[in-house]
Amino acid sequence: MKISTRILITLVLSLAIFGSTIIGISYFNTLKNEKMFLDEYQKSSYAFYENELKTILSIAHQTSMAIYETQKAKGIPDEKIKEAILDKFDELRFFDDKSGYIFVYEMDGTNVLHPTNKALKGKNMIDVKDSKGKFFLKELLEAAKKGGWLVSYEFPKVKDGQPFLKFSYSMPFMPYNWMMGTGIYVDNVETEVAQIHDNTVAQMTTFIVMSFVLILLGIGITLVMVRQTITTPLNKLIARADNLSSSDGDLTRTLEVEGHDEIAQASQSINRFIEKVRILISEAKNLANENSSISNELSSTSLHVGRSVETSMEIVGETTSKANTLKSEITEGMNEAKHGKEELLKANSYLKEANNAILA
Repeated sequence: MKISTRILITLVLSLAIFGSTIIGISYFNTLKNEKMFLDEYQKSSYAFYENELKTILSIAHQTSMAIYETQKAKGIPDEKIKEAILDKFDELRFFDDKSGYIFVYEMDGTNVLHPTNKALKGKNMIDVKDSKGKFFLKELLEAAKKGGWLVSYEFPKVKDGQPFLKFSYSMPFMPYNWMMGTGIYVDNVETEVAQIHDNTVAQMTTFIVMSFVLILLGIGITLVMVRQTITTPLNKLIARADNLSSSDGDLTRTLEVEGHDEIAQASQSINRFIEKVRILISEAKNLANENSSISNELSSTSLHVGRSVETSMEIVGETTSKANTLKSEITEGMNEAKHGKEELLKANSYLKEANNAILA
């Protein structure tokens, strides 16, 4: 596998892993923060509704006490006072959707006032349960006996309709041993929480899609940068090395040097190497030309010497022949001289004998 390919794979994998890690961390942190926010939002919303119910019921209680004290001071009978109090709340509606009202029960569970269902008046509802089997009226009565508290349960907005989560706050009205209460549907909190969650999921989906698009864009930019800064320069280096290694390598061409990275340094080194090789080849050519000239001179000199040697050999041969002839003549002369000497010695001997003969 090529180095550029390994670098490219490493960078792409690094970007993918890093991007996926960042996306994953962001996603789970967002979910965690969303859960914390939604829990806090739900808790604060419920607390807001509880305080609102308590405030409304406190005002209703104060109003009832004002009516009671005013009319009691005038000596009006309790039945009239009760009627005046109940008439005050019978048509009262509050909240934006007009779903809020005041209900009144005796402490034994007998209904005294239910503005939205007048048929309940006079009926004992102590055993009424919500859709989950909760005896919510008993709990409201117990809460009132303890001074007042919040009770949650499910109750339909219309008769025989779908039950929704509802908060009710109860408070005692001691002059007539009543439990006064009011409630509010809080299903909108769950709707808002669901909507916030859906918005968060949509935003996270958009974030993830955009993140992956950015990762892909980053990978694309990385591919281009790797191609321009690594792959292309490396391919040029390889091509140049192949050209140098071939028999017809062009030593006049140099590599383009861009930047100060390792590839640029390698290109500079190869350029320096090419320059040294070019100089060495040039010097070698000059030396070869000098050697060729010297060789021609040596060849000419050798030819001349050869001819001189041939002439000398002829002279030496002629001289040797003459010397051999002279030697033969000298040898013959010496032989003749030796023979003459012998003849002379013989003559001398004859002369001595003749002389002796004469003297005798």
